[in-house]
Amino acid sequence: MIVADYQPLSLVENVGFIEYTKILQPLYSIPSRKVLTSKLLPQEYNVIILKIKSILLNVNDLSITTDMWTSDSKIYITVMCHFIFDDQLYSLVIATKDVSDRHTGQNIAATLTNIFNEWNIANKIITVVSHNGSNIKKAINEHLLKHHYPCIVHTLNLSIN
Repeated sequence: MIVADYQPLSLVENVGFIEYTKILQPLYSIPSRKVLTSKLLPQEYNVIILKIKSILLNVNDLSITTDMWTSDSKIYITVMCHFIFDDQLYSLVIATKDVSDRHTGQNIAATLTNIFNEWNIANKIITVVSHNGSNIKKAINEHLLKHHYPCIVHTLNLSIN
């Protein structure tokens, strides 16, 4: 519920939520926010990661989308992996990393390489879609030797502005 409905973890401490769950199941004890963050969520995260890695072992080809963005003057890169498995399309965020180094093609390529190696997918990537910055294009085309497709929305935005 917390993840599916984008609710804060503090939901489990709200009086209304506590009373609601007591009506549904009086014997149920709601885990505290601390238990959620220190035990239950990390356990579930690890289960999901293992499941995704297991699926990826059986995938031959996949595509990557990536975006660099800023929050509170910090720059991040997010990587999504797209593939079909058992006739189902998957689009999964596999990483969001702080990009503290200079944003050269070489540094971006190193960050992406680490992410791809962590997920054991480097040899399965058929294409990468990203914004049109020369640094990301250089990272993908020259350093990673992957085929780069520019993001059409970014291209359209550039042409309008």
